[in-house]
Amino acid sequence: MSSGMAVRRGECGEHVRALTAAAGGCVRVVTTATVRRQLCEPEPVLTDRNPADTAHRENRFPCLLSSERLTNIPAAQLRSLQNPEGGFRGQLQPPPPSKPSGSFLPQANHSTGERFLLLGFSDWPALQPGLFALVLLCYLLTLAGNSTLVLLAVRDPRLHTPMYYFLGHLALVYAGFTTSVAPALLASLCGAELWLPRAGCLAQLCTSLALGSVECLLLAVMALDRAAAVVHPLRHAELASPRRCRALACASWLGGLANSAAQSALLAARPLCAPRRLDHFICELPALLQLACGSDRDATERRMFAARVVILLLPSAVILASYSAVARAICGMRSRGGRSKALGTCGSHLTAVCLFYGSAIYTYLQPTRRYDQGRGKFVSLFYTVVTPALNPLIYTLRNKHVKGAARTLLRSVGGGQAGR
Repeated sequence: MSSGMAVRRGECGEHVRALTAAAGGCVRVVTTATVRRQLCEPEPVLTDRNPADTAHRENRFPCLLSSERLTNIPAAQLRSLQNPEGGFRGQLQPPPPSKPSGSFLPQANHSTGERFLLLGFSDWPALQPGLFALVLLCYLLTLAGNSTLVLLAVRDPRLHTPMYYFLGHLALVYAGFTTSVAPALLASLCGAELWLPRAGCLAQLCTSLALGSVECLLLAVMALDRAAAVVHPLRHAELASPRRCRALACASWLGGLANSAAQSALLAARPLCAPRRLDHFICELPALLQLACGSDRDATERRMFAARVVILLLPSAVILASYSAVARAICGMRSRGGRSKALGTCGSHLTAVCLFYGSAIYTYLQPTRRYDQGRGKFVSLFYTVVTPALNPLIYTLRNKHVKGAARTLLRSVGGGQAGR
């Protein structure tokens, strides 16, 4: 088509369809509107086109330039060149069109054959021997120390109080939490590639979320118990009756399990896009959310973020309110011995609260897009491996009741062996 119109306007629709079919897989470059404009509207002839530029464009966009050349051919010649299949003789045929997906987002294989590669600390090879020793030591201390706390709380009558009842539940949580993480982490630190199937990754996520949520609620319940013991010492036995303690412990476990089930179900319903590679040592929620794709991804993330806010901030508010009441009560005490006893009773629990909530709030209460997996895995290492190992030390170093119960247990074990 030169300065005149080689195609009459009445034939415009036919040639638009022909050229659009010829464009095939190049629909992102040549659209129907482009072809219609070239066929149906007069264009000035560009006589000053640089041949080198034309050759360069032909190498980069062969389908576009072949369509440009076709629009310069009269209508009769176009019909003679057209193949029965809808293309043109001598034209490079485009690849067969794929099924429309309805979205330009990467498509996920939402099948049961998905596997996730957990990189762990492979990007820190110099740290791996030291981390292996640290994780192994903390794991052994966690199992030995927390199992001993549970045994003492069950066997020694001096520890049959609300504080040690809840501490026994917390020790069970810590032992399970570390066990769900440490064995696989130790294997990866030895150099093994850590591949988890989708079901295994979701199971690990569900377990860690459940135990972490139970810990949040138990720490809040223990703060309420400490506040009742300090603010209302004469009514503490009534306020913290065995029946109420059992009800609060059951509520903590059920609340943690419900939160874990809800968030795991929301994530399980989402497709996770390739590459399924996590710069982490566990299938943690913020790292997995960065792989989520789909049109309603933002809505799912908002619902899950709201659930995390509830499970973290509501217990935090209870703890702050409880210790505010404890601080007012301590300031009102006249005896120095009463103040030191109250501070000793609450100090160990407050230390455990700061260690856990500081790392958990950093991990879970930041937007998913800002979550740095490289930094996050070190924070997760602290609250999944180090904090559970410190729990027995925190609650026994300055606690004469636990020390006395431990001595009694050791004497009974030693006496039994001597009697044999």
